[in-house]
Amino acid sequence: MTCLAGYTCSATGTQTKCPAGTYSHAGASTCTNCADGTYASSAGSMSCATCPAGYSCSATGTQTKCFVGTYSAGGLSTCTKCPAGTFTLSTGSSSCTACPAGYTCSANGGQSKCPAGTYSKAGDAACTTCPSGSYANAAGTSSCTQCLPGYSCTNTGTSIVCPAGTYSPGGKDTCVSCAAGSSSAAGASSCTSCLAGYSCSGGKNTICPANTYASAGSTVCQACPSGSSSSPGSATCSSCKSGYSCASGGTPQKCPSGSYSPGGSISCSQCPSGTYSDASGAGSCTSCPKGHQCPSGSTGCSQPEQCPTGKYSDGGGSSCQTCPSGKQSNGPGASSCSACPSGCDCTSPGEPQKCEPGSYATEGMGACQKCPAGTFSSITGASSCCNCAAGWFSDQPGSIVCQSCSRQYPYSNPGSTRSGCSPKPGSWSISGSSSQSSNAVCPSSTPLPVTSGRSRRQVAKAPVCNRAGQKACPVYGYNWRQARLHSSTSTSYECVDILADLESCGGCVAYSFGGQRNADGGRDCSAIPNVDSVRCQQGQCSIDSCDTGYVLSADKEICIPDF
Repeated sequence: MTCLAGYTCSATGTQTKCPAGTYSHAGASTCTNCADGTYASSAGSMSCATCPAGYSCSATGTQTKCFVGTYSAGGLSTCTKCPAGTFTLSTGSSSCTACPAGYTCSANGGQSKCPAGTYSKAGDAACTTCPSGSYANAAGTSSCTQCLPGYSCTNTGTSIVCPAGTYSPGGKDTCVSCAAGSSSAAGASSCTSCLAGYSCSGGKNTICPANTYASAGSTVCQACPSGSSSSPGSATCSSCKSGYSCASGGTPQKCPSGSYSPGGSISCSQCPSGTYSDASGAGSCTSCPKGHQCPSGSTGCSQPEQCPTGKYSDGGGSSCQTCPSGKQSNGPGASSCSACPSGCDCTSPGEPQKCEPGSYATEGMGACQKCPAGTFSSITGASSCCNCAAGWFSDQPGSIVCQSCSRQYPYSNPGSTRSGCSPKPGSWSISGSSSQSSNAVCPSSTPLPVTSGRSRRQVAKAPVCNRAGQKACPVYGYNWRQARLHSSTSTSYECVDILADLESCGGCVAYSFGGQRNADGGRDCSAIPNVDSVRCQQGQCSIDSCDTGYVLSADKEICIPDF
């Protein structure tokens, strides 16, 4: 017969229950052990039961709760240890709980916070170190924070601001140096190209000093080319200003006086001859003014030099020119020369010199000439010579006084030499003869027009003088002694300006010993002793100066010794 389930049957037909922990199906010849996780707690079992969750079971049906830190989902012969990152807090657990984020957990439920610089997600078996460029600055962190731009960070959360010349875009544990030609400020997330007017080396920007320049993105500042300059922080150089010199890379230097620069120059130029600059910083030189000279010299002309007396300049000259012979300059600083004044000698440089007594010069003559024979000049600065009066003569050129004709030959016309003296009026003698010539023809009794200190006045009998200030004065054919005795016997006259005539000042004068005034009120100013310069003004002798050692008297009539 068929063996019953839960039993085993022998050949003889004996049926025996399967022991606990085994089972048999109907007709089985042997009992079968329960599989792991199942059990048969009593003999004669037809099947094995599944071990419940949270327990471990023996084949015979002994059930044991899973310990803390283990679990069983059911159908297991043993409890399983909770995997890393999970735990159970009680026995008989059918599953393990995942460890919370920020913690590590032991299987039996022990939890530990992840230290700073690490993190864990829920169920992680261990804490993970924060990746480079991120940080966890507190324990028990479930994630790491990315490092901010401009900072470098350790994983423990220490953030350091990037120094100038470096940068960090964020999420970096170190700061990166700026590339050449760029720079950054502290805490920069990126570097910027170097600004124009700056140099950037090592990530730091430095302003270009004066007289250098730099374009954008430069690593060094360049020196300005010769003839140009710049202010600090310049992107380009400018042409050197006028009045300055600019050597390569040097500070602009103001041109000193006597030099100039039109601009864009490496050096100042010396003012050319005939020009000057009297102040520093000149862009050009000025033409030398009239009456001055501007020599160039070693440092150029900084101040025009006034032409000395006797020289002139019409402007733009490096030197003054000497006035031509016969001309003079009107003091220092003359722009032209003028005719030498009358009574003066202009042959030497400097002030015109007055003609010495015995000489004269008309305007523009330039050099003093000796008075010709028959004339004289007793004053300095004469513009003409005076004829010797009737009865007087001068034989040598350059006479300062006339001599009286001898007693044997006492008569002469005005302006005579010794040969013009004759023994009686109306006769004449041959020069060197002591007797009157019977064959010679005497001059006309009426003298011809003569040239004298009275300036070519007409001599005639009983003239009628029509000009104001003129008076008909006798012309005496005697020597001075006879003229003094016979002043009323003259038969010839001449018109004399008694208001200005030096020899008949204030009235007609035949003879004026020592320049004394005669009965007619006339006075020979040229006969006043010890006089250096005298004039006739409005019929009065006016003494300008006396000879050395003499002074003008209180009444201003004569020169007296200066005691």
